[in-house]
Amino acid sequence: MRKDLVSKIAADMAGLPKSRAEALDRGFAHYYTGKPCRHGHLAIRFVSKGICMECNSIRNLKALDAKKEKLKPCPALLKLDDALADKALARELKEVWDE
Repeated sequence: MRKDLVSKIAADMAGLPKSRAEALDRGFAHYYTGKPCRHGHLAIRFVSKGICMECNSIRNLKALDAKKEKLKPCPALLKLDDALADKALARELKEVWDE
């Protein structure tokens, strides 16, 4: 099973350009050099940035964590969530909103 997966991935990568310049000339969005990036990942690289997909994923996860830190929930909304958890109150609010 694993050998099949490895051979399929290798076949897919074999069709990619071997350099960024070649990928640009051929109009590809990705390329694979077969060499590790500066962080040691053996992965397909983006033509636009020159970074590997693994580094890009790590960078995106860090950015998402930073966004989550900035977007702390509003205390007023937390109180509203607690109020809506009370079903009787939620029904009354729904009646008011539907009017």
